[in-house]
Amino acid sequence: MHGRPLEMILTPGQQHDCTVADRLIDFITGDACLADGSYDTNAILDELHQRGIEAVIPSGQERKKKRRHDKELYKQRYLVETAQTQAIKTPFALPSIAACSSWLVAHGRT
Repeated sequence: MHGRPLEMILTPGQQHDCTVADRLIDFITGDACLADGSYDTNAILDELHQRGIEAVIPSGQERKKKRRHDKELYKQRYLVETAQTQAIKTPFALPSIAACSSWLVAHGRT
């Protein structure tokens, strides 16, 4: 399952994404966690580090000293998230998620 979403939790628009991170981290079976800057918290980064999981998370705006992350690997997260966002907006977008996942697998990006 590496390179594909393992779990998704929808939160209300006013709830910060990182509040459900502890529930999501348990699903990680690979060696990297790809997430957007809203997951850039010391608690999340420490938990990933303790589990030996690379944090592919860009530094949030609040972080004074920016951390490095694998920008090429991070691009994959963006592709998958874009497809998921479209699926949330309309049920007819589900084929785009399948196509995106298939493309990533076919091109060795998983």
